[in-house]
Amino acid sequence: MIRELCLVLLIDGSGSVPPSLYEEAVRAHVVALRHEPVQAHAEQAGMAVTAFAIGDRPHRLMPWMAGPAEAAAELEAQPAKPWRLNQYTGTGQALAAALEALDTGPACERQVIDLATDGQNTAGPWPEAARGEAERRGVTVNAVNSRRTAPSRR
Repeated sequence: MIRELCLVLLIDGSGSVPPSLYEEAVRAHVVALRHEPVQAHAEQAGMAVTAFAIGDRPHRLMPWMAGPAEAAAELEAQPAKPWRLNQYTGTGQALAAALEALDTGPACERQVIDLATDGQNTAGPWPEAARGEAERRGVTVNAVNSRRTAPSRR
């Protein structure tokens, strides 16, 4: 079965993100995945979802889930901020991991990466390279910046 959408969620859990903000981001994703129009569209067209927490390296929060309801339940069951994450933010590595997940995941007509971060890449490769690769492959990358001050140049 070819699904209409494969969605990779990237949630910043690095040291610059307080646990309360990380948990708020997870809850926001759960609410969005449970939104009735999302559920109805997924039931009609098919949708697969996976998620990573971002730290110095990406941490897979869940395998590919068959739809938004299953993904919401799996995200909600996750512990608070994953203990494996450290102070650094590897946005470029996270985008590369998301692209790899899309390569090895289910067949989908559209591929989307949703990135929720405080906007600072402080570890690993520059995110622009992975962003360019996503663009070349036709993968949509959406980003939400939760930073409360001016972003870093890195």
